[in-house]
Amino acid sequence: MSKKSRLLNGEAGNKLGEALNKKLRDLDKIYSLNLTEAKVWKEIKNNVSLLHNVASGLYLEADKLCKKNPKLIASDYLVDQTNLVIKETKEIVEGDSFVDRLTQIIPAGENPDIPDVVIRLNQVKSGLERYKNIPEREIKEYQLERQEIELIRECLFSLLTEGLELTIEEASFGKNHSEWFKEEIPYCFNFEDLNETDLFDHFGYEEGDEEIEKT
Repeated sequence: MSKKSRLLNGEAGNKLGEALNKKLRDLDKIYSLNLTEAKVWKEIKNNVSLLHNVASGLYLEADKLCKKNPKLIASDYLVDQTNLVIKETKEIVEGDSFVDRLTQIIPAGENPDIPDVVIRLNQVKSGLERYKNIPEREIKEYQLERQEIELIRECLFSLLTEGLELTIEEASFGKNHSEWFKEEIPYCFNFEDLNETDLFDHFGYEEGDEEIEKT
């Protein structure tokens, strides 16, 4: 169970208390940065899903036309829509060499045959399918990061307001982040380590810029 703390007693305790209060304020800023970055990835996830649906619909229609008449010339509308999904996919998907090599259709006199459009749409669809796990993974990582922030904030708040040192058993998500707790019984939160930790560096942000992207 949590124990009554002496960490904040005396002059040294006062200095530690001031430092830990700053840590608490830092955590609020970091939490806000986390939410901002997570929101960006949620928007990317939604855009990838929408693009995949549009590309899949275009692919199915183009493939039907191709099977009926492989020599059919693609309509202006189909070319325009295909170019649009290619453009937006290349703006979102990074690190995929096949997507990087995708080019928009530039008709030389007349629009291309349907098979050419089908191939490009299939490449777009496949690229989006390969990429879709990345936003999901990033969103999950930011969620786990928020759990760690909440753990530190909970332990700080308990010490600063009640004078109690929470143990790994008592703190929310404590067992998921055992590195923040002392190794001896009763396994209390290690405020000394926290005091020596640059939280912005620990979580991969930069202090003083709430609009900074995560490094």
